[in-house]
Amino acid sequence: MQLKFNRREAETIDVEKLSDQLEHSERKNEFFQSSVRTLFEFVKDFSLDLEDIRSDEFKLNVTKLSDAFDEEKKLAKIGKRFAKDKILIAEYIDLHKKYLNDRECELKAIIEILTNAMVTLDTENRQYNRKLLQQSEKFEQITFLDDIKKIKQALIQEIEQIRKTVKKKQSRDSVKLDSLAKQVKTLNSQLEKARMESVTDGLTGIYNRKAFDERIDELVKKNAISRSPFSLLMLDIDDFKKTEL
Repeated sequence: MQLKFNRREAETIDVEKLSDQLEHSERKNEFFQSSVRTLFEFVKDFSLDLEDIRSDEFKLNVTKLSDAFDEEKKLAKIGKRFAKDKILIAEYIDLHKKYLNDRECELKAIIEILTNAMVTLDTENRQYNRKLLQQSEKFEQITFLDDIKKIKQALIQEIEQIRKTVKKKQSRDSVKLDSLAKQVKTLNSQLEKARMESVTDGLTGIYNRKAFDERIDELVKKNAISRSPFSLLMLDIDDFKKTEL
């Protein structure tokens, strides 16, 4: 920064004080730039790597905006750029929240289905037990018959009725169990998909920082138990942010 003063102004200026103010202003500017870069990185890390909401495109736009704050010298241009991009960021945040809310509703719906199925199964079991109790009461009534033929005939009828009741129960249970098995399988698939999406990059499919942290934590814990050594290879790529994937 270059400042020009006439002779009279120069005589009244405290040069040392002005120099301190300029130095303080420069340090403050550097601090703000560093803070902005850090906040942009936090914004990118906070977003899940999900292809459904094009998170890779969002992160790339945030990276470009962060670079613009570092490289653009004209305040008017960066102000115009930020005014446009902050709308896109707000829209993405709304989309991100909607995606999570939708997934939560889907999981709640599956849990509700499973809960209702268990309630229905419990109700049917009670009805089945009630029928068996009624059958046992009829057996008790049969013992009061005097005619052997009538006793035999009554027993045959009641046994046949019990068989039908048991078969119906088995059939209903089989259908219910198949349905529950399919629902549990669907739930497990969705949970596994959600877990994989949370630890992989949506664009490249490679593991992300979260997966790295989880793996390192797992290795450290394993080493603390069994003293199993492991190696960590670090690779630094220059200007990685400018790399077009």
